[in-house]
Amino acid sequence: MLFNRLSGSEIDLKQILDQIRMLADQIHQLLEVSEILKIIVSEVRKTLESDRAIIYRFLPDGDGVIAEESVSHGWKPILGQLIYDPCFNATWVEQYQDGCVGVIEDIHTTTLDPCYKKLLTDLQIRANLVVPILVNNQKIDGVSSTYPHLWGLLIAHQCSGSRQWSSLEIEYLQLIAAELRIALGEAERHKGRATSCEKLTPQLNQNLKNLTIQPKLKLRSIKRTLYKNFRESIITRTALPKNISVADMIAFDRLQTPVWIYDIQNLQMWWANQSALHIWNAQSREELLNRNFSDVSQSTHTRMQSYLQEFQQGKTITENWTFYPEGKPISLRCLFSGIQIEQGRMAMLVEATTEVINQIDQGTLRSIEALRHTTAMISLYTMDGVPLMQNPAALRCYRNTLHPNSSVENIFLSHFVDKSVGEQAMKAVNFGEVLSIEAQVFTTEGIQSHEMDIRCTRDPVTGNSIILVNEKNITKQQAALQERQLAESELRWREALLRSMTETSLLGFFVVDNRTDEILYFNHRFCEIWGIEHLEAQMRLGALKNNDIIPDCIPLIADVPAFAESCKPLQSEENRCMIEDEISFVDGRTIRRFSSQIRDTQDQYFGRLYIFEDITPRKQIEAALKTSEERWQFALEGNGDGVWDLNAETNQVFFSRRCKEILGFAEHEIGNSLSEWLERVYLDDKARVYEEISKHLCGETQQYVSEYRIECKDGTYKWILDRGQISSRAEDGLPLRMLGTHTDITERKRIEEALRESEQRYRSVITVMAEGIVLQESDGRITACNESAARILGLTADQMMGRTCIDPRWQAIHEDGTSFPGETHPAIVTLRTGQPQFNVIMGVHKPDGSLTWVSINSQPLFESDESKPYGVVVSFTDITIRKLAQIALQQQTERERMVFAIAQHIHESLDLDEILNTTVAEVRDFLQTDRVIIYRFKQDWSGVVVTESVASGWQSILNMEITDNYFVKTRGQSYQESTLQVTPDIYTAGLSPCHVELLEKLQVRAKLVVPILEGDRLWGLLVAHHCSAPRQWQPWESELLQQLATQVAIAIQQSEIYQQLQRANQQLENMVMVDELTQIANRRCFDNKLNSVWQYLLREQGFISLLLCDIDYFKQYNDTYGHATGDDCLRFIAQAFKQSVKRSRDLVARYGGEEFVVILPNTASDGAFYVAQEIHKALEQLNIPHAASAVKHHVTLSIGIATVIPTPNMVPLDLIEAADQALYQAKANGRNCSCINRLS
Repeated sequence: MLFNRLSGSEIDLKQILDQIRMLADQIHQLLEVSEILKIIVSEVRKTLESDRAIIYRFLPDGDGVIAEESVSHGWKPILGQLIYDPCFNATWVEQYQDGCVGVIEDIHTTTLDPCYKKLLTDLQIRANLVVPILVNNQKIDGVSSTYPHLWGLLIAHQCSGSRQWSSLEIEYLQLIAAELRIALGEAERHKGRATSCEKLTPQLNQNLKNLTIQPKLKLRSIKRTLYKNFRESIITRTALPKNISVADMIAFDRLQTPVWIYDIQNLQMWWANQSALHIWNAQSREELLNRNFSDVSQSTHTRMQSYLQEFQQGKTITENWTFYPEGKPISLRCLFSGIQIEQGRMAMLVEATTEVINQIDQGTLRSIEALRHTTAMISLYTMDGVPLMQNPAALRCYRNTLHPNSSVENIFLSHFVDKSVGEQAMKAVNFGEVLSIEAQVFTTEGIQSHEMDIRCTRDPVTGNSIILVNEKNITKQQAALQERQLAESELRWREALLRSMTETSLLGFFVVDNRTDEILYFNHRFCEIWGIEHLEAQMRLGALKNNDIIPDCIPLIADVPAFAESCKPLQSEENRCMIEDEISFVDGRTIRRFSSQIRDTQDQYFGRLYIFEDITPRKQIEAALKTSEERWQFALEGNGDGVWDLNAETNQVFFSRRCKEILGFAEHEIGNSLSEWLERVYLDDKARVYEEISKHLCGETQQYVSEYRIECKDGTYKWILDRGQISSRAEDGLPLRMLGTHTDITERKRIEEALRESEQRYRSVITVMAEGIVLQESDGRITACNESAARILGLTADQMMGRTCIDPRWQAIHEDGTSFPGETHPAIVTLRTGQPQFNVIMGVHKPDGSLTWVSINSQPLFESDESKPYGVVVSFTDITIRKLAQIALQQQTERERMVFAIAQHIHESLDLDEILNTTVAEVRDFLQTDRVIIYRFKQDWSGVVVTESVASGWQSILNMEITDNYFVKTRGQSYQESTLQVTPDIYTAGLSPCHVELLEKLQVRAKLVVPILEGDRLWGLLVAHHCSAPRQWQPWESELLQQLATQVAIAIQQSEIYQQLQRANQQLENMVMVDELTQIANRRCFDNKLNSVWQYLLREQGFISLLLCDIDYFKQYNDTYGHATGDDCLRFIAQAFKQSVKRSRDLVARYGGEEFVVILPNTASDGAFYVAQEIHKALEQLNIPHAASAVKHHVTLSIGIATVIPTPNMVPLDLIEAADQALYQAKANGRNCSCINRLS
């Protein structure tokens, strides 16, 4: 993106303007609105790198349409969509009519009307930039807009995300909208001309091409000029089209005037006479007839077609055309009429009258040639600002560059940056005045400065007033002038700055021209130093020269001859160096003088600069300093230190009296030579002393410091602290003088030696201690430790030095496994509070990954009279073995607790599923493994996972059936021998590939398998799976699983015994609750069920229905068929009841003898009646013969139905009695039917 490539400080406005200019050239060469819009959206999207660029055009009915679009791949195209949004019209249209720009950086963070936000969301828009397209002519391309002057909108869409539109991007889109407005206006004017005027002929088009061949002439300008010249010369007259004959062509060929026939439809010359060949630059008629005219523009061809329509109406057209035979322009008046050629097609007959041919004179041609090659820009405009003519220089300057934000059509005025200048020019032109002015204008090179001569003159063609502009580009001259003015301003600023600096300086400045003896510059301080303030005013006026002020300066100089001698080197032209010297004044002042040559740009010596500084106060300070040094020496002597002063040039050393006293000598008993001192330095210390002195002399140290032994008068040695420093150096950097002191440190050395011996003894004791000992400074850094400390922590002494307790490399934990922050370390606590800490337990991870447990004590170290410790001594003992034993004991206790808890649960519960679920959950939590399962074998030695506890993130395999061929072959023989299987890693355990593949599918990496034996029978397996990584199973873990497997086996055995008992009890219960004959519920079961349902529906307030059924004439059935057949009949009827009553919560029971009863909970009377009808149908389908029945020839039933919602004052017996009453009613109604008794 152009605006991304040009960062903020590097924006090249010329590059942006060039790009806009190139786009403007493209669109202004087009006359079709659709082509203009297509180029605009393509260039905008590419330049802004947006996801979509569109042109939204307003329609007369208030709607809008996407007139053109350029969209990136992946985003929804919306070209041609009609869009109407009342929120948009109400909020934005008025702002766009005022020329405002719409900017939305993110629809989710910008306050928008919900309907407008929904529209943007539907169009996949996240951010957009909207610029209005304002036009003067509301109707473009035959379509008008609802809103005055607001033709449409130029919009950039960002669909992929939010976007912050820069001010440069906004201005760019505004410029493009302005160019589009101009292009739309030109296209509409062209279309208007095409419809109101007759079209130019192909010959005129050729003339236009010839015109454009002329150097630097512009096609659009020529078309405009021709149109204006011939607009009023077009006339029409009525004449019917005629057919062409051979005789006509022979007659035309004999004429001396040019005549030709042009085939408009086929775009070719059909015929021409001999006179026409000359003006068409053709050698023969055949050449002219074969000439290619197909390159005429579409607009010209359309205009030609309109000519044919007028010819059909019998009209003729007269125009003036200009031709260039042999390169010379001539003007012809041409008469156009229609003529019939082959197959009745219409062509255009052109007759040119030679009597109006005018040849352009040679003077005019020379003037045109001069205009072509001059660098001055000459332009002619109509009074409305329409260009009539521009010479090549003007065309190169302006082309079609207009003010980007201008809304006027006056091309002349649009050139001016300052619109008031254009208005001033128009006033001068209207008053007939000549305006000569320098102004800034918009050009193809950007904004330039032009010197312009603007006046009003007459058009020699039309006689109308026109504007003549003669201008010259003076941008470079103005830039040079501004640069010179800037340099002069800079020079004046520097001169003022220099003067300000020198006038306030304590230095005196004096500049003299040796050639003229003139004083070029001086400041007030110069006059003060030389005591010539009384001459300052005349000097500033230039009334005095250098030699005029010398008599007033000489009396101040203490040594005039020496001063005169010092001035001689200053006058030498060869002396280019700055010279520094001092001048002594008679009043006791000392003046330092600097002088240097002044040379011009040709390096010619013409004067000197003198700078004077009064250094009298500094000289006084130096004298006072010397006195102070002497006093300092006396002060050192009084402090007990000896003073020495070395002259490096002579190797002479001055030793003070105290220096000699320290060694036991009187002042006269030892010499002041360097060798005297060197001979007394202890032999073993000399090399070190020489090295320290050499370092200081070479500048490697700021001060010389050395401790050494030196021989005394009595032959013994004393320790001396020798300190010194170079006080002065020569110009070449070599030392000249060195001062220093001697301090007797013999007693201090004795004390240090005793302390060192004591420290050594303590260090020996600490070294052999088993405890770790660490010494830490007040900032927590470790400065010392013994070997035990390094061994316990798994580090070397060097690795521990400099560490602090809060160093992130320490990985310490509490006893509960949580992190041990460095801020709570006992040493840090002691340093912070000054209080000792005892028996603090900490786990430390060594670099090798092992964990060491230590017990820590810390003791503060105090300076005398200090409340805050300067350090801390930390001692710690390795308690890892004790801690591991303690952890093992805790784990053993926890294992026993878990085994006891599971065993207790087994004794308290007979629910095998609950016991197994509890077991796997407890084991997985205790072992901290990923999955624990119980796998049960089937009789064919395949098996299924009956219980599982699995960690989050791992695959559940509950109820998965798993068949291991090894189990099937061996029938679990290895596990029946109580063998457990430990697999730390399935990839290193030597398992078969198929077994490994099975375990991989189950996400198993390590496993521990213990058999569950029920007596001698292998019931299943208790399995622990570790899925995340390999795992080394500990012996106690195997032992724990074996103990739990034993308990699980006990639980299984108890559960099986319990299940057998349950089955036996169920059989007994069935015997008590089931009718033996019919195998449906008996009377006892019915009573229990009715009572429980009654209580439930009493609480829930639901319906209960009861069906009481009696077999019709069953006694007669037994008498007829026998009791055995009667029992079979009862069994068949019981099965029919079971088929008809299908809900599990309903109950069918034998009430007694041939009576049956049905309980229907939550069933109203309609539902109960439906069930009764189903029972009747089932019995009818059985079709059990009953010859003795008075109702039917087969067995039938009578059913009594009672329905009620139980209430507290009712009992179940009330429902039975109601059903019995309904049964009685059914029998009374003729049997084989059902009756309902609804209780209230």
